[in-house]
Amino acid sequence: MLSKIPYVQHRSQIRSGDLLVWSKNDHSKLSNFILFIIKLFTQSTYAHVGIAWKIGKRLFVIEATIPQVRIIPVSEKDEFYHIPLNIEWKKDYDVFLLDKIGLDYSIFDAINAFLGKRLEKDDRWQCAELANEFYRSIGIEFGEAYTPGDLVEAVLETRETSIYKIRVSK
Repeated sequence: MLSKIPYVQHRSQIRSGDLLVWSKNDHSKLSNFILFIIKLFTQSTYAHVGIAWKIGKRLFVIEATIPQVRIIPVSEKDEFYHIPLNIEWKKDYDVFLLDKIGLDYSIFDAINAFLGKRLEKDDRWQCAELANEFYRSIGIEFGEAYTPGDLVEAVLETRETSIYKIRVSK
């Protein structure tokens, strides 16, 4: 079992492009129920992913969540996992992610991903689809990993990296 590292101690280790992963959400009973259903169907610890994005001294996560793709400060989120990807960040990478902000979340894509069906190429996103397509756009291939659990597994299998469990104190 991973020991929890306090966010304030680990924050400086998180870089733009790193994968951030959640298994629960302490702020919303509805969100927790949805994450529980995702974990149940995928038989995975991981129910949601996002991409770390650091601007100046601020740390955000870009994520596809109901109702749309958004940017939110990581400090507003709950306990999460951090998987460093050691990406040499280029300003061009911002374009892919920022172009997706405000686009609709796709329940249909999420259900298809869980059923192992091919996802439609459109302007609607679910979390693992957004993350995987971002990595693909910068030349990092994780295959057809379109559920949070599959993406985490693919990252850990193909990259020399670790996973850290982070505790955010409110």
